[in-house]
Amino acid sequence: MDNRYHTLIPPILFTILLVLVWSGWSVELEDPWYRAAGVIDSAARKIEDPLLKKQMIERGGSDILRLHEQHPYHPRVTYLAAFYYLNVGQLDRAIELADDAIDKGKGGLVNQIEFEAIELLAYAIIRKTDSLYSLGAKKQALSLFDIGLKYFPNHKDLAFKKGSIYHSMGLIDSALYYYDCSFKGGGDNPILLNNAALILLDKGVEIADSDPKLALDYFQNGLNLLPENIELNYNTSMMLIRLDKFNEARFFLERAISLAPDNKSWIEQLNYLQNFDPESEQ
Repeated sequence: MDNRYHTLIPPILFTILLVLVWSGWSVELEDPWYRAAGVIDSAARKIEDPLLKKQMIERGGSDILRLHEQHPYHPRVTYLAAFYYLNVGQLDRAIELADDAIDKGKGGLVNQIEFEAIELLAYAIIRKTDSLYSLGAKKQALSLFDIGLKYFPNHKDLAFKKGSIYHSMGLIDSALYYYDCSFKGGGDNPILLNNAALILLDKGVEIADSDPKLALDYFQNGLNLLPENIELNYNTSMMLIRLDKFNEARFFLERAISLAPDNKSWIEQLNYLQNFDPESEQ
C-alpha cells in the first residue's frame, strides 16, 4: 500500500469522530443491566422510605426482567434477575435463577459470574432455610442446602447452617461432618467453634471408659477449638491420668482449676496428683 494512505488514516478518523460529536451522537459506555441493578442496590441500601424503596426496586427490576426475557441464556443477566428476586423476597425464584446463572457461567475466563452467583445463591438459601427452620420444616431445609453445596461442598456458611440443623435434630455425626466442612472452608464463627467442641466433648465422655485413648483425641481436638473450655481441660487431664501421662495431666488439671478456682474437688485431685509417685504404686 502507498505510504501516503497511511498518513491520511488518523486525520480521517479524527474527522469522523468530530462529526459524530457535533451531531449529538454519544457512546453508551454503561451496560443497561448494570444500570438497572444499580437502581435496585441503591434503593435497597440507601432509601429508608418504604414506598419509595419499593418503587425504585420495581423500576430496576422491570428493566432487568425485560432484559432477561430478551437474553435468557446470558449468565450475567440471569444473575441480576436472581438479584432482583432476592431483594423483593421471592427466594424460591432467586435460588432457581442463581443456580441457573452458575450453570450458564461455568468456565468463563472473563467476568466469572459463577463465583458471584454462588454467593448470591448461598445467601438466598440461608434466608429460605431460616424461614423453613422456624416453621419446623427441618428436612426440607436440609435438602435445600444441597443446591449450593453441590458447587462448593465446603462453603463455610452453608455447611455450618446445615450442621446446625443436624445438631438440633440430635444427629451428631452428621452435624460434626458439616461443621468440619465449614472449617475447611474457613469457618471460624464462635457458635461453630462452640458447637463442634461440645460435640467432641460429648463423644469423648461417651467412650471414656471403653477407649480412653480415642476419648483423649476427641478432647484434645475440642481444645484446639475452645482452649479455655473448663470441661475439656478437666476431661483431658483425666484421660491422661488413665494413660499414665501424669505430668501432662497436671498441666490440664491446673488449667481447668484456673478457669474454675472454686472447685474444691479438683484442687484436691491436683494436690494428690502433685504428690503422686507412680513408682511407689507398683
